[in-house]
Amino acid sequence: MAGPADRRRGIDPARLRLSLSLTHGAAVAEEFLPAYAKTSGRIDDQHPHRDLLDAGDALLDWPEPETRVQIVEWQRFEVWVGRAVRTLPKG
Repeated sequence: MAGPADRRRGIDPARLRLSLSLTHGAAVAEEFLPAYAKTSGRIDDQHPHRDLLDAGDALLDWPEPETRVQIVEWQRFEVWVGRAVRTLPKG
């Protein structure tokens, strides 16, 4: 069973990927994962469910978008969550 440090190791990259997605788009966030895997040596650490857990956590404190910048960020969030759902393992 994974301990707290193991779970954090997976969530921290998920949070960074979410932040990259919101500010620069999903393509940039996807480019991060291979670089992270190469540097950390932990190739299989990132699973789509971690991206979804982190997105759900971020959503709890997120106010409704009001400005154009916030609306764009929200749209990027929706793209990011959709990508994570589509990449979940089948079955």
